[in-house]
Amino acid sequence: MVIKSAYGFALAAALSVLTLPALAQDNDTDAISRGRAVATAGDCSACHQDHRPGGSAFGGGLEIVSPVGSIYASNITPDKQHGIGAWTFEQFRDAMTKGESPTKGMLYPAMPYTAYTNMSDDDLHALYTYLMTGVQPSDHEPPVTELPFPFVRQAMHAWNLLFLHTAGSAGATAPAGSVARGQYVAQALEHCSTCHTPRNDFFAENTSKLLSGAQVGSWFAPNITSDKTGIGAWSDEELTQFLTQGHNDHASAGGDMGLAVQRSLSRLPPEDIRALVAYLRSLPPVSTPHAAGRAHAPAPVDVAAVEPQQHFDIATLANGSSRDGAQLYQSACAACHAANGTGTVDKTHPDLASNSTVLLASPNNLILTIAEGVHRTVNGQKTAMPGFSADLNNAQIAALATYVRQTIGGLASSPAITVEDVVRVRGGDVQQNWLTHYAKPLAIVGLIVLAIIVLLIGSRLKRRKVIPN
Repeated sequence: MVIKSAYGFALAAALSVLTLPALAQDNDTDAISRGRAVATAGDCSACHQDHRPGGSAFGGGLEIVSPVGSIYASNITPDKQHGIGAWTFEQFRDAMTKGESPTKGMLYPAMPYTAYTNMSDDDLHALYTYLMTGVQPSDHEPPVTELPFPFVRQAMHAWNLLFLHTAGSAGATAPAGSVARGQYVAQALEHCSTCHTPRNDFFAENTSKLLSGAQVGSWFAPNITSDKTGIGAWSDEELTQFLTQGHNDHASAGGDMGLAVQRSLSRLPPEDIRALVAYLRSLPPVSTPHAAGRAHAPAPVDVAAVEPQQHFDIATLANGSSRDGAQLYQSACAACHAANGTGTVDKTHPDLASNSTVLLASPNNLILTIAEGVHRTVNGQKTAMPGFSADLNNAQIAALATYVRQTIGGLASSPAITVEDVVRVRGGDVQQNWLTHYAKPLAIVGLIVLAIIVLLIGSRLKRRKVIPN
């Protein structure tokens, strides 16, 4: 009996040794698959895409225009010279959670390590495995980020000390569909607050106004708290539809949000979308300016008074001769959005009178939507609204946007959009504050004061040494 047991044990051990390589391969494949899912949830390619023809999804080079200068996204492929191929997992984790790169030094929070600091080690390790073994190396060398003094990399040590906080990663293993899991998805993986939370004077997130909306370059990331000026009027089904398809009866995702839906949110597991909805519902409401003082329902359009004036196609409008908002709308927009802006019955073309892009206090999103259009593909379904930047000049875009807001949107008291507004928004509209204007002289004064203090302390210590006992 003992001999048989020993023989069976030896045979089992031998078989286990023979299957170890296969098991290891299965484990690697599983880790790569999990890491790919984490990279999708984090929408890593949004910033790290190499936009050159045939460029890698993680080859880097994107220029991120910030109030303090241009920041260029890194190459995060496993190339050992230009990417992260020589990094250990510990170095990768430090970059992701502390903003400390072994090759560049301190990172700027344009890379949202302030959110990734909440990621679990398991997810970080899966992501590392995927980037190192599931991604092809790219030898692309992105431009070097060089911000002016005093926004040097070393200054980020002090910034991190003040503003880098972690909420923990317990939600990574929370029950599927739970608020805790939704918080982890929103605050760690999807880094929603990076765009949707306003910043303080030092460009750190103002957590007292979490997810209440913020300016991101030219676009405005709307309030997504449960307040009526946010998503309070949306049903769970409408919120789910927006996150997974990019539109509902209230809003249509354009710009970077449209890409986030296309590349990330629409690919999340259903249980994570359910958790995300539960978390957003749990947030305390934060009221923000909205609808620009809408005082009445949209005014009906007298199409008969407008149509006889225009018997020309959109190409003719490019000469800039027409700056009548109603005429421009009937020529450029009515075919899809209907003469009164009510859209189509199947909501393929949204009702502009109730669309958040039209009703936001800031007209930026409407201006950019008219100029650049909307382009996203979700689960094989394309949404394509053409941009009119090649057909309409800035004055015409201003007139058209004003008409849509004041007449179709019912925002009669909102100020007319000017040519200067359109030029500013289309040009980047980087938000400045007192710090960006006075940072250099303030830093110089601070260094002088510090030097004086050091000299005074040194002088006092020296006098103490020469005083006889």
